[in-house]
Amino acid sequence: MLERNAQRSRAIQVGMLMRAYRESFPLEDGTRGLTQDELLRRMASVDGDYVQRYSHTTVSRWESGSTRPSAERLEVFGKALNLSTAEVSGLMVLAGFAPDSDSETDAPELDDALTLDEFPGPYSGARIDHDFDEVTESENAGLLGIIPQSVRHGFITCAFPGLAIVGIPFLLAAFGWNQRWMPIALIGIVLGVRLAAGYLKMMRPYDLCEFMSVSVFVILTTPLLQSALLHADYYGFYAIGNFAGTPTPYMLALLVNLFLSTMAGGLFFVLWKSQYAKLNPASNPVRRALTVVVPPWSLVFITMVVFTNAEMLIQIGLSLAALTTICVILLVLRDPTVIPNDRDRRFMLLGVLVVGTILTVTGGVMMVAIYLAPNYPSFLLDHNLLFSWDIDYDRLGYPASEAMERLNVGYLWHSMVIFIYMVSVVGGGLLAAIYRWHIDHPSGQPLQDTT
Repeated sequence: MLERNAQRSRAIQVGMLMRAYRESFPLEDGTRGLTQDELLRRMASVDGDYVQRYSHTTVSRWESGSTRPSAERLEVFGKALNLSTAEVSGLMVLAGFAPDSDSETDAPELDDALTLDEFPGPYSGARIDHDFDEVTESENAGLLGIIPQSVRHGFITCAFPGLAIVGIPFLLAAFGWNQRWMPIALIGIVLGVRLAAGYLKMMRPYDLCEFMSVSVFVILTTPLLQSALLHADYYGFYAIGNFAGTPTPYMLALLVNLFLSTMAGGLFFVLWKSQYAKLNPASNPVRRALTVVVPPWSLVFITMVVFTNAEMLIQIGLSLAALTTICVILLVLRDPTVIPNDRDRRFMLLGVLVVGTILTVTGGVMMVAIYLAPNYPSFLLDHNLLFSWDIDYDRLGYPASEAMERLNVGYLWHSMVIFIYMVSVVGGGLLAAIYRWHIDHPSGQPLQDTT
């Protein structure tokens, strides 16, 4: 442990000094400072291997202390910046190398590769510090551990919400479950517990994965607010045996939603780690992001196609499509191969503000219009792709003539909650991510104004 701490300390100090040399390098026009790419070009003029083998993320790893450069690379660095022999020797001593040392070691990562400085968690930039050219045996071993990490992550994020889903219905039933507000109270409490558990998890590594999982759970669960006034659920559990009029249908529906959202988050995690473990600078960052986001979205959407009706699928599908688009944008913003500048950030901020404002106003108008429209929504929860069933209104506790009125009021509850979540949490977080792009980008390079 002492040796690891010493290596980390040396790596950090060497990285700080290398960055200071780079940023203070005098240029021909009288200014000072090289970009990381310019440094690599100068190093390539000393050693041709640096032309193709290395990228700015290599320099970022050196300067952040994630990787301690070898003695040979420090020598090339010194020649590229015209450092004196004494200065190069000082770097060698600081790095802990003997004069003939040529090894390079990975320093212990300071914050498990992905860092989070402040809320909102899913939108702060991640640092994915892998060279494009080389993945060590230890890194390959880490890749093999993706599945166990994903399983552990799923267990942690399921534990507290799962206990709430199972335990709270029995507590509420003690007050008389057939009261109209009971199902809504259950769904609201479970949503709060899941969001709280997600917030705590977002303060740790892999925050974007947890953001995906929490958002999927919210999107799948808010429609239960609409069906709660019908004393039913959109999966049809209420039509099984004697479940109607009991907490059991909601408990089962919430457990299914928790399972689906956890599976989506776990799949996202596996694909995220595998896609970004070793990056190809020539690959398309949008295609890479789509490879991570589309499979989890497809898993959830196909499940809903089979087990819900078409009208409910449209409501859920629109929210899932918006979430997928935003997750793709967030991954592209974090992609180390995307080098931002200040004009990019301003353009994206303006574009997201304009498009977001249009979609927010349009969504709000449509929500009110659908609520005020007579006999709409007009579907009942009596079928899915596989089965159909008759509704026993006597067991549900209200006459059939009240069904549409209850459905319409429930629609307003559902649409308001999901509208607020998508605008404030998801949309607001996207704006925060774009605003912080210049701070959190994994390259570690400041934005340059190209206007």
